[in-house]
Amino acid sequence: MNTIFLALKPARGGSMTKGWNTTLSIGVKKTFVFPSALTGENTHAYPDSAPGQMKLVQATSTFTFAASNTQVANNTGQTLADLVNRQVETLKAAGYQSQ
Repeated sequence: MNTIFLALKPARGGSMTKGWNTTLSIGVKKTFVFPSALTGENTHAYPDSAPGQMKLVQATSTFTFAASNTQVANNTGQTLADLVNRQVETLKAAGYQSQ
């Protein structure tokens, strides 16, 4: 099944996500269905501290459901902070550096 997810922010535009669904087991014979990846872009213009100057910030993000990490966290009672810390360590082990 294909999903289109649309989130609107008043006066700031919106974002649209399109992708294949995935499922997460949340109990005996219970599942939650949602897009397996969320991708979005954000553009923000705001005044700089210098008079008459503006700054433009653009960002693109992709969030992908990590099924094995989620199941481990759910089955061992880990918190969201535990999951984030484990993901940071995984990225560092892959060569990424903190900024």
